[in-house]
Amino acid sequence: MGFYRFMVMGFVIAGLFCDVYASSRGQRLFKEGVGVVQSSFPSLLCARASSSVPVSSLRRLLTTGSYPKFLAPEAQQLLSETEQKIAPFAEVALDRYGKGVFAGKRVELRHVGPRDGEQSTHDAFKETAKDDTSLEAETKIAHGRFKRGQMLRGMGFSQVEVGTYGKTKLPSMRPSGKVLELLKDHYKSIGHAGFSFLTLTPDNLRAFFRHGGERAAIVVGATDDFNQRNLGQSTAKLISGMNDVLKDGLSGHAIDGRMHPVVDLYVSNAFPESAISKSNRKNLRQDIRYVMNAFKGHVHGMILSDTFGTATPRGVLRLLASLEKHKVVHMDGIGLHLHRRSDSMEIDSLIAALRYGVTSFDVGYHAENLGGCPAALDSSTHPTTPTKRKHLPNISDLMTVLTLERLGVHTGINIPALAKFNAELISKLSGR
Repeated sequence: MGFYRFMVMGFVIAGLFCDVYASSRGQRLFKEGVGVVQSSFPSLLCARASSSVPVSSLRRLLTTGSYPKFLAPEAQQLLSETEQKIAPFAEVALDRYGKGVFAGKRVELRHVGPRDGEQSTHDAFKETAKDDTSLEAETKIAHGRFKRGQMLRGMGFSQVEVGTYGKTKLPSMRPSGKVLELLKDHYKSIGHAGFSFLTLTPDNLRAFFRHGGERAAIVVGATDDFNQRNLGQSTAKLISGMNDVLKDGLSGHAIDGRMHPVVDLYVSNAFPESAISKSNRKNLRQDIRYVMNAFKGHVHGMILSDTFGTATPRGVLRLLASLEKHKVVHMDGIGLHLHRRSDSMEIDSLIAALRYGVTSFDVGYHAENLGGCPAALDSSTHPTTPTKRKHLPNISDLMTVLTLERLGVHTGINIPALAKFNAELISKLSGR
């Protein structure tokens, strides 16, 4: 009996110590990040932030409708509404494929909101006076984007894309150079590879490298027409120029004394409109394989981008099967970047890709009036898009996380913090 009493006392003392440590650490971490942890519920959230508590703990919390008391009513309502919206998609997938297909899987989620979500609006969150393009205004926007990037990283996103580096026609992305400087200064001792920048041309990629960037994404369209219209170069010239920069680093030739950063490839316009012919679809898949093969061994990951919001579950599966059949890349090296025309289609496409073996997905802000590739907003760049849309947002971060968690997939994302973050952004956008 004495031995068992000693063991019980040991567990009690260890539990108290861990709870005190978790509480203090959790409040410090989240005060720096999203500032949502209060005295109630500290241990679960702190452990959740470090992925040491099973995701089922928060999943049970969400599916029973019992939300953390410290969450504001707006965040609780957003969680509840989003749960109700995604529940049918998840239940259909579980009934169709069974729980064993998804249970225990782990995914990496990359947040592109600070870049893709904000690029079509000069100052989406009204951090400066209207139409103010002064250097002081750019600095304020850069600080805001830097802070949002930090918050999202603190929630568990593997990467946060925070800007488009180099010369760009988009006024909203001009502060990206200042964002990079803020990252370099803040993370000078540990590096800032958790934050990435889009680079549209070989010159921009080389400049990003010279100025100390650590993670970049490059874009090459699936078709020559897309590249000529939107990137100003032919597919062959774009591939050659990008690979020249990439090969310099891979072969050990540093540029200005620095090795090149980790680089991912976006294959833009990867999913056609349903109206195009079977032969044109086949030709598009061939073009995609050509682009991806050209960068094989030169980039870290390859991301299939649904630029015009035209992806369907069938289209996603056909493309993935084509890539697998021709041994272009293993599913572990593929990511999916979806835009929303209808939430049901994008969620179904994500589930189809997950079932096929894709485990890396891009997500954006939950707000429906943010986001969209400039090419997608202009019908002249896509002949089969009949009307000009104001916004074509990324697939929602909150919807994606809740869907995956309900399926039994481990995302590593702090759900209450994400709900609070999105509720505050929506409130700011609506002017409240």
